[in-house]
Amino acid sequence: MHRQLYKLGETIIPGVTLNDGGDGDAGPNDLINFPVITGDTGQIVTGSACAACTVELFVSDGDLSGYGEGKEFLREATVCGGGYFTVSVCGLNLLAGQKVTATASDALGNTSEFSLNYTITVASSACPTPTPSPTATPSPTATPTPTATPTATATTSPTPISTPTSTETSTPTATPSATSSSVNLWGDSDCDGEISSRDNQALLRRVLSQTDPCPELGDEVTVGGTLRVWGDWDCDGEISSRDNQALLRWVLSQVALSQTEPCPDVGA
Repeated sequence: MHRQLYKLGETIIPGVTLNDGGDGDAGPNDLINFPVITGDTGQIVTGSACAACTVELFVSDGDLSGYGEGKEFLREATVCGGGYFTVSVCGLNLLAGQKVTATASDALGNTSEFSLNYTITVASSACPTPTPSPTATPSPTATPTPTATPTATATTSPTPISTPTSTETSTPTATPSATSSSVNLWGDSDCDGEISSRDNQALLRRVLSQTDPCPELGDEVTVGGTLRVWGDWDCDGEISSRDNQALLRWVLSQVALSQTEPCPDVGA
């Protein structure tokens, strides 16, 4: 359940209180800075706000001030330690030209004023369907080699004693095990049977370089007075493909993947 909405001036001060550098001012609701919306792609809306705050996105009713007010709640997201947020808008009925606004709330319950209205440039589209990983085909079990049955020795009369001739029994040839065929997936860089962040890392390791001095991925660093993990860009406590997506969305603003044809689709 999203927080109670208020009109401009009812929870902070009359009119619009502009953001201040470093957010060091004090007053009602700690006068925390409102979010700054910077872009949209049809799948996400991006921007900046106070680190670790919760950003709530609304359809704006087009207040004459240009800031808010919130007409319809859409979705929310948590701001990462670097001060950036990404709110998913896929599957929503947002049209190009509509205006949206946002608020930021900290862990103490302080809530900012509505942000400057932002005009949507790309209509929201359907959420992508994840591609399931293929199931590996088990290798057939080899047929065991049968054990040869010994030949009984015939007993002859005492006189004369004849030595029976043994008959050699041939051993059947074992049926060879069938070799399982592996199917390589387009995009499976390390050929482990699935497309995951490991494949992206395999590609990045061929081109990644750092400008020293630079922390190693996984090192603990202090950002804005808070201890963080270098590389954990979405601040969820681990380094994963989500961190790579956070960077790509910020840099590329979720530009659709283009391929040089003819080229198989990733996962084909």
